[in-house]
Amino acid sequence: TCEWSGSSWTMACTFSVNGDLFTETTFDWPGGVQVPATYYWTYEDGGLSFDPWGDDPRPSRRAAYGHGSMTKVD
Repeated sequence: TCEWSGSSWTMACTFSVNGDLFTETTFDWPGGVQVPATYYWTYEDGGLSFDPWGDDPRPSRRAAYGHGSMTKVD
């Protein structure tokens, strides 16, 4: 499972990993279509980065995964 969060919201999600492919399978957001999307993932220097594998029809998800390296928040 995973969780996206902002200053006043959180959103639960689920994902799967197969080799270097990461697929976000579901997310708990009331607006928009629930459509899985797949990204290549890489982990370097403590950061996790994603590059699209095919098309992601959700602009907000494309922006979130494509903004650069992510780090773990405790």
